[in-house]
Amino acid sequence: MKRGALIIGLIFVFTSSIQSQSISSNTEIKADKYLAKQDYVKAAKLYEQLQDKVPEARILLKLARLYYEMGSVPVAYQYYQRVIDKKYLTVSDDFLRFAELSTLMNSPEQALYWVNQFLDRNPRNEPAQNLLFQLQSSRRDFRAMDLKPEADEEPLVEGTLLTLKSAKHAQVYVLTDQR
Repeated sequence: MKRGALIIGLIFVFTSSIQSQSISSNTEIKADKYLAKQDYVKAAKLYEQLQDKVPEARILLKLARLYYEMGSVPVAYQYYQRVIDKKYLTVSDDFLRFAELSTLMNSPEQALYWVNQFLDRNPRNEPAQNLLFQLQSSRRDFRAMDLKPEADEEPLVEGTLLTLKSAKHAQVYVLTDQR
């Protein structure tokens, strides 16, 4: 009797698992169709429903790309960050997208890393070369600033903050692009 209940229980769990996978698969197919039609809002809603049900990071990557296309910079940036944390970012076009988002989110060092990753695979890509030039120029501009000669240490640049330290005090400047 106990053995029969155990078998029935296992069959129920297995059947439920298959149904759940089928529903997730159908939802992803619907979301993909909305995405193809550029109905980003409907696609995002369905992908967001799936992100906790589908263990792979592919749904997170689809959400990152979708929000990038929608121009929702902070949300796209967060999804790309989650994809990177799961070590799922492998497509070079996504490297450039994340570099652009990092620039917009005031993370120039991160942007530099990802644009270089992209250029390693696509060395002749002009938009990426332009972004790299822009990032490198910004770094040179910030580091070449003649601010306080009494600073004891090299200037420290973190995002848009420049810190100068001396034995007596520290100064923090907010850097802006003055072009």
